[in-house]
Amino acid sequence: MTSFRRKPAANLLGLVLAFASLAWNSSILAADPAQTLILIAHPALDDRLYGQSILVAHELRDGQHVGFILNKPTNMNLAEALPGHETAKAMTDPLYLGGPANVNVLFALVQGEPPQAEGTLVLSKNIYLAVSDAAVGKAMHSRADNNARFFVGSVLWHPGELDAEIKKGAWYVLDATPDRVLPKRTTGLWEEMVLQAEIVAKGI
Repeated sequence: MTSFRRKPAANLLGLVLAFASLAWNSSILAADPAQTLILIAHPALDDRLYGQSILVAHELRDGQHVGFILNKPTNMNLAEALPGHETAKAMTDPLYLGGPANVNVLFALVQGEPPQAEGTLVLSKNIYLAVSDAAVGKAMHSRADNNARFFVGSVLWHPGELDAEIKKGAWYVLDATPDRVLPKRTTGLWEEMVLQAEIVAKGI
C-alpha cells in the first residue's frame, strides 16, 4: 500500500485537478474484468487514513491492485475544484479522497455501461472506473442520473502487497456488489460493514 502523508483538507482547494493521466498503459486498462473486492478496515487497524475505511480494490493485469477509499469525503466539490468548468459548476456533492497516490488526478466510479471511450476499467457488473479525460467528462455529464462519484487520488498496491495485508488481518473482504461500491451514504457505513463482514466470516 502506498504510504500516506496527509495534507490538511484546506490544501486540497489549491490543487489543480487534472483529468486522469496515470502511468498505466492501455494494455492494463483494457484487461479483462478481474477480481474486484470490497475491503473493510479491521477495527485493530490503527492508521490515520486507512483506519475505519472502506475500499474497493481491483486487480490489474500486471499483478498490481488499484483501489479507492469509499468513505472519506473532502470539504471540496467539483464546482470548487474545476472553476469555470460549465458542467462542474452545478455539482455540489463532495469529492472523495480516494487515496494517497495521484492526488492531483480526478477519477469517477460510475454505475452503468462503460462509454465508447478509452480509459475505462470494468470493476464489477454494471460498475466501471473512468480514468481518461473523455470518460470522466462523460461521467460528469451523466451525474444528473445520480450514478457517479468522483475521487481525487487512489491507492496502489504492488504485486502481492494486498494479499499480504489480507493475510495479516488488516482487512475484511466482501464481494464488490454495486450497492457496496457506490453506497447511497457513508456516515456510519464502516461500523455496519464490519458487523456484516464478521457475520459472513462466521458463516452465520
